[in-house]
Amino acid sequence: MSEKRIFIISVAAIFFVFLIAITIVIASSFTVTDTFNDESKIVLKTNLIVSGGQVKLVCQGVGCSCTKGSDCSSDTYCRASDQTCQSVPVCQVKIDYTYGTVNVVDNTQVPGCNSTCQACQSGSCSIASSGTDPGSQCDAFNCGTGTCNGYSAQCDYYTSGNGTCSTCKTCNGATSASCVDVAYNTQAPGCNGTCQSCRFGYCGAADSYTDPGDQCPSPGYFSDASIGCATGYCQGGIAQCGYYDNSWSGNCPTCKTCAGATSVACVNVPNNNTAPGCGNYSWEICQACQNGSCGYADAYTDPGYWCDIGWGNNTGCATGYCKGGSGECGYYTYGHGSCDICDYCEGATSVSCVNMPQDSKDQGGCYFCDGWGNNESCSWGWPWTETIRGQPGWWSIECKPSTSGSVGYMTSEAYQPGYSCGSFASSYSWTWYDNTVWATQCSCY
Repeated sequence: MSEKRIFIISVAAIFFVFLIAITIVIASSFTVTDTFNDESKIVLKTNLIVSGGQVKLVCQGVGCSCTKGSDCSSDTYCRASDQTCQSVPVCQVKIDYTYGTVNVVDNTQVPGCNSTCQACQSGSCSIASSGTDPGSQCDAFNCGTGTCNGYSAQCDYYTSGNGTCSTCKTCNGATSASCVDVAYNTQAPGCNGTCQSCRFGYCGAADSYTDPGDQCPSPGYFSDASIGCATGYCQGGIAQCGYYDNSWSGNCPTCKTCAGATSVACVNVPNNNTAPGCGNYSWEICQACQNGSCGYADAYTDPGYWCDIGWGNNTGCATGYCKGGSGECGYYTYGHGSCDICDYCEGATSVSCVNMPQDSKDQGGCYFCDGWGNNESCSWGWPWTETIRGQPGWWSIECKPSTSGSVGYMTSEAYQPGYSCGSFASSYSWTWYDNTVWATQCSCY
C-alpha cells in the first residue's frame, strides 16, 4: 500500500474519533430531541423527558447543571452554591422547585438509617427516641419493652418485674432482654403453692426446714388437733408441710397424739390408753382415751394401774380392775375379798369392806363380830398363849361382853360347852368358872 493511501486512512480514522467525541460532549451538555409516535416503545426513561411524543435526553446526575431540584435525578438535589446536582444526604429530602433539601421528619427511618433503633434526628441519622420503635424492630418478649432505650441503638429491657418470662424466671437484675432465674428456693407467680419454690429456673419442692411462702402452720403454744403435729416448715423433697410422727413432739389436745401421724393433723390415742390429762394422775382414776376424747376405761382393764390391789385403799373388796363406765375401780359385792376380820363384801358399793352384822362369826367361828368390824375378844386380846392339856398354841376365846359392858364377863348368853368351832379351827372344851357357865375355846389355824 502506498504511503499516500495510508495517510488518508489515518486522517479518516482520526476524524471519525473526533466526531464521536464531539457527539458525546454535545449529548452531555445539550438537550437532544427526538420524536416517537408511540411512547410505550421507550423501555428506559432515565435522564429522559418525554412529552407529547418527544424525548429529551437530559443530564440529571451528580455534577449536572441545574436551577432547581426537579432538574436533578431522584437521588440528587440541586446545590445552590454551584448549581449542580449532588447526592441527597441521608435523612434529607430534595426540594423540587428550588435549591437545597429539607430534613426528614424526626424519629423516622429511611434507607441508610434503618438499622435497629436508628432514626433520623435533625436531618442526620442518629438514635431513636426512648420509648419508641420507628422500625418495629424491638420485641416485647421476655424482658423486652418493645421500644428503644433512647441512648444507644439498642432495644430497651425491664430490670424489674417479670415481663413475659416463664415461671421461675424474672426481669429482676436482667442485663438484657433475656430473663434470669428467680432466686433459689423462693416463690414466684405460678410457683407459689404450699411448699413450692423455684430451683435453678424451674418450679419444684421447697427445701426441708424452710417455708418460702410462709404457708406451713405451727401450733405454737396452743393445742390444735388440726395442726398439732405441724413442724412449721416444709418437709423437703415433696411440696408438703412437715409434721412430727412421734408421741413426744407436737402440741395435740388430750387423747390426741403425733405418734403415727401422716400429716400435720393429730391422730387419736389408741382406745383404752391413758394420756396426759386422762388417766395419768391419781385424781383421774380409771379414765382412758376413747375415740380421741377422754372417757372411762373399759371394764376389767386398768390402763393407769390405779386399781392394783395394794395401792392406796384398793384393798378389801377391790377387783384390781376398773369398773367400766365410770371413773372408779371395780369391787366385789360378795365374798370376803381381802377384808379384815369381821368385814366382808356382801352388799358393797365401793372397794371398801362392809362391817359384818353384830354377833356374826368370821373365819369359821374363830372370831365373834360386834357389828362395827371389830372382833369381840376377851380383855386379853388375840392371839394369846395358853397351855391346855400341855399343848402350847395360839388361842382366841369367844366371849360376849355383858350388857353392863364389863369386858371378859361371861353371861348365860355365852356359848355352851360342846360348841363346834367349824372347819377353820380346832375346838377344845375347857372350864372357865364364872359362877354361871362353861365356855368353848377355839384355836384358829
